[in-house]
Amino acid sequence: MDRSSQLYLFGTSLLLLQWLIDYSSANSYINLDRSSLVAFKSRISFDPHNILTKNWSSRRNVCSWIGITCDSRYHRVTRLDISSMGIVGTIPSEIGNLSFLVSLDFSENSFHGPIPPSIFNISFLEDLNLRNNSFSSSLPFDMCKHNLHRLKRLRISFNEMYGEIPSSLEHCSQLEYVSLRSNNFSGHVPTQIGKLTMLQELYLGANYLSGNIPKEIANLTNLQWLGLHNNNLSGNIPKEIGNLRMLQWLDLNTNKLSDNIPNEIFGLTNLQTLDVSVNNFRGHVPTEIGNLTMLRLLDLSTNKLSGNIPLEIGALTNLRYLDMSFNAFSQHVPREIGNLKELQSLYLSNNKLYGNIPNAIGALTNLQNLDVSVNNFSGHVPKEIGNLKMLQWLNVRTNKLSGNIPNDIAGLTNLQTLSMDFNSFSGQVPRQIWNLTMLLTLYLGNNMLSGNIQTEIGGVATNLQYLDMSFNNFSDHVPREIGNLTSLQTLYLNNNKLSGNIPKETGALTNLQTLSMSFNNFNGHLPKEIGNLTMLQWLNLRTNKLSGNIPKEIGALTNLQYLAINFNNISGQMPREILNFTMLQMLYLGSNNLSALVVTCQEKSKTCQSFKNCSWMPTI
Repeated sequence: MDRSSQLYLFGTSLLLLQWLIDYSSANSYINLDRSSLVAFKSRISFDPHNILTKNWSSRRNVCSWIGITCDSRYHRVTRLDISSMGIVGTIPSEIGNLSFLVSLDFSENSFHGPIPPSIFNISFLEDLNLRNNSFSSSLPFDMCKHNLHRLKRLRISFNEMYGEIPSSLEHCSQLEYVSLRSNNFSGHVPTQIGKLTMLQELYLGANYLSGNIPKEIANLTNLQWLGLHNNNLSGNIPKEIGNLRMLQWLDLNTNKLSDNIPNEIFGLTNLQTLDVSVNNFRGHVPTEIGNLTMLRLLDLSTNKLSGNIPLEIGALTNLRYLDMSFNAFSQHVPREIGNLKELQSLYLSNNKLYGNIPNAIGALTNLQNLDVSVNNFSGHVPKEIGNLKMLQWLNVRTNKLSGNIPNDIAGLTNLQTLSMDFNSFSGQVPRQIWNLTMLLTLYLGNNMLSGNIQTEIGGVATNLQYLDMSFNNFSDHVPREIGNLTSLQTLYLNNNKLSGNIPKETGALTNLQTLSMSFNNFNGHLPKEIGNLTMLQWLNLRTNKLSGNIPKEIGALTNLQYLAINFNNISGQMPREILNFTMLQMLYLGSNNLSALVVTCQEKSKTCQSFKNCSWMPTI
């Protein structure tokens, strides 16, 4: 054999040997991956769809298992995705032996117990998603110090994790997305987080974080979404936040932040969401707010902000949601608010606003929710409010509004809640209001409304669940058509000038839980049909001119907790069926002509087990 043949044979032998070594090594690693996954499968206590139970079979190649992806060269496991399978179990440390893993997704399951530290040693890992489970442990203090240098997405939200956010997170310098929200993390936001300059989204909300917002966060110049809401953060917002020019979403709600909202925030012209509600911010809203023309949501509610609502707010023409409630804003609402044509929800309640409700509000034809309650608005409700055909919720309660309720409200056919109570409205209720078929709750109490309750009440508004017409000047009979409101759960007609009999049709309101007709001039007998109201918990008929006996059918009201029929002309003996009132806590029968019901001690004990005062019930 010549020398060239020998060299060829030698070279071929080396290549074959290398292949055998590589094959043996690859086989060894494949077996390691398999044994790691088998260990993981053994820790699953519930697999509701039997996906892994049936599919992860030892007879099949690991790379064909559901949720597994392998690389083409070495056939190593690179992706493990068993998200949203409803699986219950724990994670063994062997999972860390999947050393080629690039993506691990256990999200939307019911895993519990600690996250094994070995997961944080997988050096190829780029995407770790453990969200929405019940994991409970702390994160390793050195989680990024030695490995995870390729990690781009870290999602451990909606778990029960605790302890501090490790400062070593700074070493995961490729991170673009971090979500630790909705856990039990405590301590400060680490200043080192400012070194994650690739970060685009950071969610740390709904934890127990305290201390200041670190000014180093301003180094995250690629940040687009920042959520620090529902924590215990205090101090002011650092003015350096103005460096985050890419920011689109900023949520700081429900903390203990204070001082003025820095002007620098109003230079973040890419912002689409700004929520600083439920804090202790004070001072005025600057005119620079008009710079935020991309805003779709602005929530300044529940702070100590004062001064006027700036005219420049009219420049925010992309706004869908505006909440400035529960502050100390004063003066008039600027007519420029009518420029916000895309607005769907407007909340200005619980301030010190005064003057008229501006006519310009009628231009907000996409509005679904309007709340201007608990202010000092005066004058009439503008008829232009009838333009708001999309409106579902209208609340003008607790102001100084007067005049008639405008007929135009009857055109708001999508209305579900109408609150006009605690004002000075007068005149009759427009008949057309009872044509609002979607109406669920109607508050008209504490006004100066008068006239009769129209028969139209029982027309098409049969979805009504809550009706309050108390503390007005309504007179005449209650129409029998009220019996058509079969969805009604609460009915307040007290403190009016109503007269005549309580209509027997009231007995058709079988979903009723609260019925108050006190302080009127009702006369005649209490209708026996009242016994049909078996859901009733509160019945107040005090201070009327009712007479006759208490019907025995009242004993069917076994859910009653409060019964007041005092200050009437009711006579006769209390019916024995009253002993059925085992839930009763308050009973008022005085100032009538009733004779006592004499019962045995055993009967009294049974009836009075939850009733605090049974002195009205003599025993034999």
